Parts: sequence; C-alpha cells; structure tokens
Amino acid sequence: MSKTYKQLTCGDPECKSDDIIDLGADECRHRSENCTYTYMYAHGTIAYGDFGTDVVTLGLTKREKEGTLDGMMIGCTTEMEFGSDDEGDGFRFTDGILG
Repeated sequence: MSKTYKQLTCGDPECKSDDIIDLGADECRHRSENCTYTYMYAHGTIAYGDFGTDVVTLGLTKREKEGTLDGMMIGCTTEMEFGSDDEGDGFRFTDGILG
C-alpha cells in the first residue's frame, strides 16, 4: 500500500456519492466502517473490496512530463469469487485492473 493511500469510511462523503452507486457500493451500517463495494463482471466473477483515495501520477508525453491526480478514488479488491464457467480465471494472475 502506498504512503498516500487513505481508506474511505462510510462517514466520508465520497462513500455516499451517486457516482459510485453503479459500482455496487454496499450499504453502510456505521460511519466508522470501511466503504466497501461488490462488483459482478459479465462472465460471473465477483469482486469484493474497499474504496480509498490515493495520489496517482501518470506520464503524459514522451518528454517525461507527469500529471498528478490527487485524491483519485480507487477500489482495492480484497476477495474474488470466480464464476463457474472459468472465464474469470485470467483474474487470478493479474496485479490489478485500472479502468
């Protein structure tokens, strides 16, 4: 985990944002709980995890200029449930998905 990562809790406004409802943000019972999600891929694999924010730095051009996105919302998957058709097996060997 990076030094700039911040775990979101249910009390954080980002956890209640309309922007994350389509990602399957779970219901919160207490403000101090982690802000979590459940996301099902088309082939049946389900990802469970926590939302957080982090600073993301991207190279923008061949001249090695960089752009920084401060406070970018990130989902950190903590558990995967693979579909019965094994189409999600490719996820077993990935370090992460950005998109």
